[in-house]
Amino acid sequence: MIQNIKESKIFYIVLSILVAIALWVYVVNVENPDVEITVSDIPVTFVGENALAEENLMVLSGKASTISLRLQGKRQTLTQLNRDNITITVDLSKLATTGLHQMAYEIRLPSNLTLGENITIVDRSSNYVDVTLGRMVTKTVAVTASFEGTIAEGYIGDEMIISPEMVEISGEEQEIAKVERAEVIVTGQDLSETLSAEMPYRLLDYEGNEVTSKEIQKSTETVNVTMPVVVVKDVPLRVSLIEGGGAKEENAQVTIEPKSIMLSGEKADLDGVESITIGEIDLSQVLSASEMNFSIPLPPDVKNVSGVTEAKIDLAITGLETRAMQVTDIGLINVPKGMKASLVTKSLQVVLRGTEEALSQVSSYHLRAVADLSEMGRKRGNYTVPVTVSLSGYSDAGVVGEYTIVVSLTG
Repeated sequence: MIQNIKESKIFYIVLSILVAIALWVYVVNVENPDVEITVSDIPVTFVGENALAEENLMVLSGKASTISLRLQGKRQTLTQLNRDNITITVDLSKLATTGLHQMAYEIRLPSNLTLGENITIVDRSSNYVDVTLGRMVTKTVAVTASFEGTIAEGYIGDEMIISPEMVEISGEEQEIAKVERAEVIVTGQDLSETLSAEMPYRLLDYEGNEVTSKEIQKSTETVNVTMPVVVVKDVPLRVSLIEGGGAKEENAQVTIEPKSIMLSGEKADLDGVESITIGEIDLSQVLSASEMNFSIPLPPDVKNVSGVTEAKIDLAITGLETRAMQVTDIGLINVPKGMKASLVTKSLQVVLRGTEEALSQVSSYHLRAVADLSEMGRKRGNYTVPVTVSLSGYSDAGVVGEYTIVVSLTG
């Protein structure tokens, strides 16, 4: 049986393999011959960038550089090396100018291995690392926001609040010069409540194109954006009429332009606002058709979405007649102490307005004018003072306009 095994081909094949393995183990572990290996794409590490920053310089290109080395040494020694434990460094601390620099580099092996003793560099992919430096600048740009979405019916998006409103960017001079502003894009569908969140922004050039340079550093990557979403309501404008001069509210034909304005605010602030009174008009001071302008006041905590801040009032009095009449009953009250007052104006013509029937019955003895001298000083002389003219006994007629008389003060 043993003879059969010896004559078997399989036996000799197995034996040959065992002998080859034994010889390989002997060569590797006993003879340990010199061999060569190539370690490819070893990344370059830069040191001294802080010194560059102090000179307002920065690396524009070269950071992605790699070096390949052809090494020679004992097989057992070289098997310990790979691209992860070989360090290649370039010192940038001595550079002080912009442009292209060809930099020598330093090779470091693991601490138990030394170049020149047990390992030799046979060849390398490059003797230098190309590094380009540029001028680093800082710039402050405004942050804007735009809304790309929809608001629910009956609501409106109010002016967005951004914090901070300005961001600082740093980088190579030419890249930073391209940036004009920063922009936040706010999105949402059928919004019915205020939106507030930290959001990233993008940098835009002067034509609105995005600047995507990875070398630009930002003081912050996000900004806080609040977009108030509030209720909108159309509110009519009103005027308050003070009856007088024979005219009642039904005699006043009032046209307001605009008739209403659009307000925005929180629902609770708008629920009780049914109209806005923009002012009051004393009909006793309106003789003929008049045009007036009033500023539009706003209730607390709401905004005028319409943007119209002033309303025009056209007022006409209808259904009444006018008549001029002389007043001779003129009285003076509150004459300053120690002074004497006398009338220079003995008769005053006034305008009456009312129904035709009422005016036909009015006589001058129904009219009285009174001047209040309480605001007069104690100086002698003639003075023009306002008077109040009243018509007694008639509700469908009244005095229209403002009047003055001249009085004399003596000591």
